[in-house]
Amino acid sequence: PYLVPEPHQSRYLNGKPSVDPKKTVRFLHKHRTNKSGVSAMQIADLKSMYAGGVSHVDTRVAKLIDAVKQLERPTLIVVTADHGEAFFEKNYLGHGTFVHEPIMRVPLIFWAPALVPQGAARQTLAQSIDLFPTLCAYAQVPPPEDLQGANLRPVIQGETELTGRSVIGQ
Repeated sequence: PYLVPEPHQSRYLNGKPSVDPKKTVRFLHKHRTNKSGVSAMQIADLKSMYAGGVSHVDTRVAKLIDAVKQLERPTLIVVTADHGEAFFEKNYLGHGTFVHEPIMRVPLIFWAPALVPQGAARQTLAQSIDLFPTLCAYAQVPPPEDLQGANLRPVIQGETELTGRSVIGQ
């Protein structure tokens, strides 16, 4: 459910939403592929509630980063997600059945002062299977020999881009 605490929700949503935040999961499932029963206001409110949720997570990550800055050892923080959310960009609401870009494109953020260059975006396609080999590289631990996935540390460091990659979504 899109149950977002204040002040995050009111930053994006004015007044009472047209979809009950406690019932958003039921609403998304009911209207997943049927746009005819959904108003433009309901879509706008769902997007606003979702944005409020992202804002809330941003503040929690900021607190984590502030705490890590107090440590006296290099620490890597990785932020990602298991899926995005679709709002009828491709005639689909929510996530779970299709692999359209709004559902599949998720953040993959590596943050560590002195370990990761700041502020640079990369073009290499990445997938969750790449996380473990990449974390092994940062921890300077050899990955198991039969491990699938790519070490993205050289990409993150700006040394290269991995081109011609295919990724699998399911």
